[in-house]
Amino acid sequence: MEMLLMAKAGCTGMDIAAILEKKRQPLIDLKINVRGLRASDFPKVWTVIEVEYLVWGNVEPEALEQAISLSEEKYCSVGIMLGKAAEVRTSYKIFSA
Repeated sequence: MEMLLMAKAGCTGMDIAAILEKKRQPLIDLKINVRGLRASDFPKVWTVIEVEYLVWGNVEPEALEQAISLSEEKYCSVGIMLGKAAEVRTSYKIFSA
């Protein structure tokens, strides 16, 4: 089950990095924290997934928000699949270079 969270982080991370590169946003580093809550009854699926994107570089917040949105709503099939079963909460922090 934890591998599903890791797959979501990897999938969205690759998307976000590629989108920011196309937008010519100077991304230096990207780290992703992901955690979730599971149902107490079997099959104990994820019910809530929290994803926090930590971004280093002179990235515009609007560009990052759009990249996250595109990944979560259009490109990342892992995240879209998990979103059908769980509430996905997303946040981000940008750190200047």
